[in-house]
Amino acid sequence: MLRKQAQRALRLGRAPMPQAEARGHAPERANVVTPCGWGRLIAGHTFTDPADIANALLQEAPGQRDIAFYIDKPHVVVSHAPSQLFVDPSETFRLWLNAYTPQRAVRRGFTIRRLRSRADVAAINAIYRARRMVPVDPARVWGERAQRHVV
Repeated sequence: MLRKQAQRALRLGRAPMPQAEARGHAPERANVVTPCGWGRLIAGHTFTDPADIANALLQEAPGQRDIAFYIDKPHVVVSHAPSQLFVDPSETFRLWLNAYTPQRAVRRGFTIRRLRSRADVAAINAIYRARRMVPVDPARVWGERAQRHVV
């Protein structure tokens, strides 16, 4: 049991949060917003101004959900629109994806793979709707299925 706990601690260990201007280096890209079909992922560490993150979040389209990750000071972002933005205190604020090492796969009745047909997109939406999540736009997801930045 102790070995499992040690492995988990190493996998989930905190690394420094990515920063827009870490150690004098400019980010590869600035103000990165990635459309995902159900909404957009906003890479907070690529923004230098918290107000710009707030503005990006406020541009959420109807029927979509936008999520900002790696926000250094989320309370400052929320202060730009306190009645329209909120901070989700979930694991995503504590788990730095740049240093995350996934656990070795133990398959138990399912397999994660790339889309193979339009029926796969319909199945994704069926799962999302069953869990009261925002469904994806089938045409967009099917059209971007080969893109490496959208998983």
